[in-house]
This record gives sequence, C-alpha cells and structure tokens, in this order.
Amino acid sequence: MQGWYRPDSQSERLRVRLSVERRSLVLHNLAGALAAQWSLDHLENRAIPVFGRDWIIGDRRLPGPTLVLENDRDYAVVRGTSSGLLPLRERIWRQVFFWPTESGNLTNRPVLIPVTAAILVLALWWLLQI
Repeated sequence: MQGWYRPDSQSERLRVRLSVERRSLVLHNLAGALAAQWSLDHLENRAIPVFGRDWIIGDRRLPGPTLVLENDRDYAVVRGTSSGLLPLRERIWRQVFFWPTESGNLTNRPVLIPVTAAILVLALWWLLQI
C-alpha cells in the first residue's frame, strides 16, 4: 500500500509505503526511513471524497499530519484494521446528498438513479391524487 504523507500544511507531500504492525499504521518513505507511526485506535477521516478516490486520514491526537490514500482498495485495508474510519459507502451517501454543491464539471452518475426514482415517485403520487 502507498499514499502521500504531509507532516504539516506547509510541507511538501512525501510518497510513503504503508504497513500495519502491532496495532499501528507505519509510514516509511520510499528509501525505507520511518516517516510516521500512528495508532490504529486513533485514526480518523479528515475528508471524505465525493468525487475521486482520495481518502484523507490522520491521527486524531495530531492535528497537522495527514495521509492521502489514492484508492478504495488501500483505504479498505487500513479501515479493516481501524475502528475509527468510516465505511466506503459513506462516499455514496455523500454523492446522493451533496451532489448539488459539488463541482458541475464532473459527472455524477450514481446520483442519477435515486434522483430519477424520486422524481418518478413524486410524479406517480401526483397523478394518483388527480
């Protein structure tokens, strides 16, 4: 597993490899040096993607450092070992409920199904009221 680690908001992103060792998420840079080590019990979501696949997580005891996981597969592995991270389906709920506030330049096909269904139900209800 790999991701991008940022020790604070002013520093450059650092590519890291991830491993889970003794209830800790261990981050090593590509040269093998230890970049950070976080307890799995204190991981939290810092941002939940609506579009895209980047999951931003961090240790709730450390407000500055963040880790960006670039795909659902790596996030699912880390989430499987940590009880504090939200499930993958959280992004789908955000797509359904927050799609009007997100960028209009991106398509959001998962939202089309429930929105279309809601419109059809309302139209059917209106027709039955006549």
